[in-house]
Amino acid sequence: MSAGLEWTRPLGLVALLLPLLVWLLSIRPGKPRPLASGTVSLWRRLQGASRGERRLRRVPPARRWLLAALVCGALALGGPRRARHPVAPTWRVLIDATPSMFLPLAGGGTRIEAAVAALRSLARQRGAHLSWQRAGTGEAPRPELPDEWLAAPLPGAREVRFEAYDQPGTVWLTDRAGELAPRYAGLCASGGEAVPGPVDVTGGRLLIWDGEELVEGDPVAPRRVAFDPALPPAVLAALRAWALSRGWTLEGSGRPALELSGVSGG
Repeated sequence: MSAGLEWTRPLGLVALLLPLLVWLLSIRPGKPRPLASGTVSLWRRLQGASRGERRLRRVPPARRWLLAALVCGALALGGPRRARHPVAPTWRVLIDATPSMFLPLAGGGTRIEAAVAALRSLARQRGAHLSWQRAGTGEAPRPELPDEWLAAPLPGAREVRFEAYDQPGTVWLTDRAGELAPRYAGLCASGGEAVPGPVDVTGGRLLIWDGEELVEGDPVAPRRVAFDPALPPAVLAALRAWALSRGWTLEGSGRPALELSGVSGG
């Protein structure tokens, strides 16, 4: 590439040897220049030319056009085009903001911090820009990653369905690849050790992750929920149904596990 030009087929320039060969075969001595020889001085002027030192060697005009056509053809075979300056790509990063991403790693830091660091390193190597978006929120991508996104999980975040974001220029950022197999998008997973512990309460019993599968744990005492009696009757009825469907109790004394009240005005 030179002067803003690059050759897409540089081997085609080998064809320049053909016009060079034609030029070498076409040059021939020029005809002697006619001079009157009526005086001795003119003979003296021709003395050196008699050895062939001043004879011209030239290419016939018709072949000059042939040489020009051959040169142009050889340059065309080289595939010249304007040099294109590469544009840095932008990767849209979809972040898994579920609680597991904020578990600590054995080497220090959290899973989300490790995944972000790995992706930033790869982006620097590829000269790519990053835009950040929490998957499943409908938020617009941001040019900078907010610090609070690395501090705590997204409230109410559930398992991300990355399959809906399988697009070129998109990177899925999570902790465990599992069965994820993007066709067009990229994937960056931090990994991490299994973290056993309770994850839910089902049917009055703990649901425990033992590192390999979910198992039932010990029974748990019913948790009490309290409502503000000033709430409208329809709202109270809906809240009672919601609490009972989840195994909460409305009776008992002491501090409730959850207390719901209304807000006046607005």
